[in-house]
Amino acid sequence: MPWSGGVYTKANNATGGWTGDATAGIGIEAGRHDTQDNDFTTGITSCLNKDGSNAATGNLNIGNFKLTNLGSGSASTDSVTFGQVTSGVSVINTTTAVNYTQCSNDATGPQLILRKNRSATTAGNTIAAASDQTGAIIFQGANGTGYTSSAAIIGAVDGTPGASNDMPGMLLFYTTADGSGSLTERMRIANTGNIGIGTGPSAVSRIYVQSSTATSASFALALLNSASADLFNVRGDGLINTGLAAASPYNTTTALATNATLLSTGVLARSTSSLKYKTDIADATHGLAEVLQLRPVTYRGKSDGITVFGGLIAEEVDAIGLSEFVVYDDNGNPDALAYGNLVSLAFKAIQQLNTKVEALEARIAELEA
Repeated sequence: MPWSGGVYTKANNATGGWTGDATAGIGIEAGRHDTQDNDFTTGITSCLNKDGSNAATGNLNIGNFKLTNLGSGSASTDSVTFGQVTSGVSVINTTTAVNYTQCSNDATGPQLILRKNRSATTAGNTIAAASDQTGAIIFQGANGTGYTSSAAIIGAVDGTPGASNDMPGMLLFYTTADGSGSLTERMRIANTGNIGIGTGPSAVSRIYVQSSTATSASFALALLNSASADLFNVRGDGLINTGLAAASPYNTTTALATNATLLSTGVLARSTSSLKYKTDIADATHGLAEVLQLRPVTYRGKSDGITVFGGLIAEEVDAIGLSEFVVYDDNGNPDALAYGNLVSLAFKAIQQLNTKVEALEARIAELEA
């Protein structure tokens, strides 16, 4: 009978083969011999040659046994060894994209799961430790003699894992700078969800950004609209620009009085004048006498080109004793003037001057009478 399922039975098996035929006085007969030779031909043709000169025509049932002494896979259609999957690096050479498609009538998609334990075997489950990598995707390019990493995304343990259902994690993003062959961390997402760009995440800031320089050559943050117009940027040297877009603060005007001030701490605050924001209110004592001591000046700002301004000098106002109108720096030195508040000094001086005028008018009227 023909070769089937790896079992072959000779055509003259009932007589014990050719030896049995000879004992029984049966000679070599075409009917018996050709049938058996044809069966041999069919069986041998169905075999896989060990030199790989033919291919399987169906799925191979290994019968729950192992394929041993395998070579490491190197192409996308190759098998991989156990060592490649568990500890080594599997190299897949392909000139086309590798697609992973999940076909299922549900909301799930294909998954790539990378795992880490501190056991010596894949069957172990020893708990991971703080800062352990739980997986990495590394991107490399050929450099002429080998491969150099250009970027990487790494998952790691961000804290101390618990016995169960407690695995604080973070994502780290790396790139390689031009002229370098080493990966550098550029961004990190902590287990809290806080993000650090150019530096580690802050415990109290959702997004924490460090400029690449402390000069005007770089920006810590730059926002643009679809027309590439500046909306807001913070430069490495501290300059803040709100841009000139149609509805920017510069182009959105109002007749309301200035209601913002920049404190010496760098904080932007709203300037107010309502009674509900004030305490220890008392009548002003400074007035006309101090106004007469002020020296109005004209000047040009060191960073304002040829524009000429009018004003006062903070140090001179402080020297007169009008400290309530002076803004001081962190070292207690006069730094600016609260020009808006100077209106109270002017009003007091006007009132005192008016009193003098009224007295003179009364005296003149008395003399004329």
